[in-house]
Amino acid sequence: MCVDLAAFLARLLIFKTYILQSVWLEDLTFRARTLGDSGLQQLLSVDALKIHCESYTIGQPGQAAPI
Repeated sequence: MCVDLAAFLARLLIFKTYILQSVWLEDLTFRARTLGDSGLQQLLSVDALKIHCESYTIGQPGQAAPI
């Protein structure tokens, strides 16, 4: 997985809030390594960065239904 850090920082400078769309939140670990835990936490606390996670489960309908 690759994260374009320059584009991410540019969006943070241009827009008041950047909404990160993620499925498995794997890219969040890359950003935490680059910005540090405290840097990432600060972006989240001032609402400069928000996370939109669309997780999904693969299965068949009725699989969890009681028999």
